Amino acid sequence: MSNITLSLDKIQVLKNRKHWNLYLIMVINHPTNDSKKLVRIIPDGHFINFKKQTDDSYSFVPNGGSTGDGLEMISMDEPQSNTLDVQVYVKNHEGIKKFMSVLESIKGDLKSQTPKNLPGIAGKVATSSWLSVSGKALDAVGGVINDIPDRNMGMLSMGLDLTKSPPKSGLQTFSNKTTTGEVELTWSWLLDS
Repeated sequence: MSNITLSLDKIQVLKNRKHWNLYLIMVINHPTNDSKKLVRIIPDGHFINFKKQTDDSYSFVPNGGSTGDGLEMISMDEPQSNTLDVQVYVKNHEGIKKFMSVLESIKGDLKSQTPKNLPGIAGKVATSSWLSVSGKALDAVGGVINDIPDRNMGMLSMGLDLTKSPPKSGLQTFSNKTTTGEVELTWSWLLDS
């Protein structure tokens, strides 16, 4: 069985502003239970701070690194269904509420649980704060995220479908704008057989 890794390489905000406090909310299908979704806030415990000198762009690839060396979002065994649905919501923190209260708010609104272990998920992301969502709450995930009082910068899909065009082992890089057109994300999938 192959291992797949999703890395965020770059965020480009397409609106001029001197300062952004961005965070991402990632929603993926559960690796072993099709009736559940997992929710995670990225990065853990803080914001992606853009200062005036960043030119509204933030690269997670270290100097001298290459595409795919960015911020690890998920690393897991290849799903049995050969598809991985990944939705990423981009938010700009504008309130005074503490960062972790965002995750607690989602948890309360969705009546979700914090899973004790996540089979098939590996690496540092396995110890991140995840929420497990099931049942009627699945349909409410997007609405609850959009209702967070921080500025909505849009959503995009970073999903991977290995049934349409099965990639060979290696790296695939993608770039796309969010639904609002305000942010462009560049990400990479690494398939390691």
